[in-house]
Amino acid sequence: MNRRYLLSKSISILLTKLVLTLIKFSISVITARFLGAAGRGLYFGANQFSGLISTIFSFSAHDGIIFHAAKKGIKKKDSLSLALLLVAFFSLISIGLIFIFWNLFIVPYLGEDYETIKIFIILLIPFLLFELFSSSVLKGFSDFHSLNKIQVRSKLILAISIFTLLSLHKTLISAFIGSILAYIFISFVYIAYFLRNYGFAYNSVLLNARKVLSYGKKMHFPYMLYELEHRVDLFIILYLLSPASLGVYSIGILFAQIVLNISNSFNTVLFTKFSDVANSKELNIKSMMYAIRNTIFLSLIFYVFFAFFGMSIIDFLFGEEFHDAYFVFLFISFGVVFDLIARGLSTYLKTELEGKLISKVLIFTLTVNICLNFLLIPALGVSGAAIASSISYLGKAYIYFLFFKKKFEINFIDFFKLNFQELNEILKVLFNKIFTR
Repeated sequence: MNRRYLLSKSISILLTKLVLTLIKFSISVITARFLGAAGRGLYFGANQFSGLISTIFSFSAHDGIIFHAAKKGIKKKDSLSLALLLVAFFSLISIGLIFIFWNLFIVPYLGEDYETIKIFIILLIPFLLFELFSSSVLKGFSDFHSLNKIQVRSKLILAISIFTLLSLHKTLISAFIGSILAYIFISFVYIAYFLRNYGFAYNSVLLNARKVLSYGKKMHFPYMLYELEHRVDLFIILYLLSPASLGVYSIGILFAQIVLNISNSFNTVLFTKFSDVANSKELNIKSMMYAIRNTIFLSLIFYVFFAFFGMSIIDFLFGEEFHDAYFVFLFISFGVVFDLIARGLSTYLKTELEGKLISKVLIFTLTVNICLNFLLIPALGVSGAAIASSISYLGKAYIYFLFFKKKFEINFIDFFKLNFQELNEILKVLFNKIFTR
């Protein structure tokens, strides 16, 4: 894989994700200021639960779409019909399970708003699934430029819709209605793009669905574990503490999400290119190491900035009620550096269909995460959840590293050895993308 191509595409996606993060930041400020910590916690928790349900019960179909589109196993004209079929199928499964288990497991922790939250989640899931599958289509066909534009406009619409509704009525249901209206519009944006640029056909939709699900059944269990590992702390906080505590925690991890966006930007390009059979394993390993080194370098820039100014930013934008979010960010930052390494390594393993290895690692780290959350949260509050996540991320990165060290003779220091040439490359591309956009 050409290093210039990898860096250029990744930086473009990164800059888009930074814009998206700024918009998410604005949504967080809007919901925090209008609804307070408790309302922000319920809004955030409902969105996270919707996302968790829609991804867990979609059987990694989105990764299957990327995998087969990159291999030219899916035609562009068939992509919209495939996305719509998968949305209908997995929405029925997800919503059915919500009706079955809602009163048993969810209601006790949501207070008097549980029925409103239930309706919101049921309405939101199909739109989240459609956005997930549609964006996967664009990633699979390496249509990153169009994806970036659609995502920025979509999140901007979401922010405007929520702000407008909350300005009229400062209630949780107003935030929910604003979100649903925005996602309806976003879905039409994706549909219009596909019809205009990809066309529409449905003759091969069942065959394509079987291909996608065939990949999904091999890789879904580790993906499900991964999603649980990164969200289980949210629900434990809601269980052990309160919606207000979850609201504070959500702001702390929002800062950390900026750093994770750097890793996701590189991994989006890597997964597409690793899936291409034309690339050799040796070239893929070199590209992976190069991406991880650049990811860590860019992450440290953001960490230094937020370490110095994060508390002032939080107090100014969100208010003193969210002051502890700064300490959440500090504690989780340490672990996120190692999570960046783990994400890069696991991206390669996914394309090699090493689902069993990924599953074993994630079962161990998820167990550690859950145990530490129940141990540390009662004693340290939301900071305990951040510490628990950091420890589990460290363990995951170390286990993956041992595998790669044995198989490819990689040394741990190699992740941090960014030489002058690579530093010059990344700064040149970064400034070029910033000042020519």
